[in-house]
Amino acid sequence: MKIDNLPSIPALSGGGNRPARTEAKAGGNAGSGVVVSDSAAQLQARASDSQAVNRARVEEIKQAIASGNITINAANIADGLLDSVVNMLGKGRA
Repeated sequence: MKIDNLPSIPALSGGGNRPARTEAKAGGNAGSGVVVSDSAAQLQARASDSQAVNRARVEEIKQAIASGNITINAANIADGLLDSVVNMLGKGRA
């Protein structure tokens, strides 16, 4: 296969279609030069507003898996995952 006659690929320009950026303010690292997009800033805000992890329940599930005393229902997991994604996107599932 010859690769001598490939079309040229234009160089990327500086602006492009990149999203607008804002300086990171979390953790007091404003001077560190870290830049976060508006979408990332929104996700960070949502993550800080979410519920804390129930560590006791996580340990209970870990032990059940390790001992083989748990049944995994893939359909329920898939439904829960879809509901979670739909909820994050802000749309109701029919």
